[in-house]
Parts: sequence; structure tokens; C-alpha cells
Amino acid sequence: MAQNTNAGSNQQPESDLPAKLAQPAWRNYQYFLERLDEAIQLQLQAVAQQATHTAAGQEDWQRQRSRLQAFATLAERHRTSEAQQESRQEQKTQDEFAARRNDYDQAP
Repeated sequence: MAQNTNAGSNQQPESDLPAKLAQPAWRNYQYFLERLDEAIQLQLQAVAQQATHTAAGQEDWQRQRSRLQAFATLAERHRTSEAQQESRQEQKTQDEFAARRNDYDQAP
């Protein structure tokens, strides 16, 4: 059983297709091609819209990431400030203790 393929030499060009089809079949074929073109255009629009949404989402993500990094920097600065303040307070307490001890040692 021989199969007819697109690569076969017996195939006629697509331009001869109307001669092979009856008028209603030809109209159906044209309608089918128009619907395919419409579907392709709709899909291209959907792809473009999704690309726009993706770009907007990426920009929003970058803004949020920058904001988060700014808050992290502020939090780190606050922790550093708190640690320095605690260190100063501890040093002050030790200095006061040393001064009292010195005063106590020098008492008659």
C-alpha cells in the first residue's frame, strides 16, 4: 500500500489547490486559514502581553529587593549602634568601678 507524502514528486503546488476543491470546500479551506491567522495573531498578542507583565513584575521585584536591602542596611546600622552604645556603657561602668576602687585604696 503506497502512501502519498508531501515530499513526493506527484504533489502539485498549493496554488493548484483551488482547482482540486469544490467551491464549498475551497471556502471552508479559506475560512480555516483565516481562523488560523486570527489564532496566531491572538497568541502573538498574548505573548506580548505576558512579556509586558513579566517586565513589570521584574521591575517591581527589583524595587522591592532594593527596599529590603535598604531595611537590612538600616537594621545592621542599628545593631552596630546598639553594640557600640552597650560597649560604651560597659566601659563607663568599669571606669567608675576602677575609680571607686582607686579611691578606696587611697583612703587612710
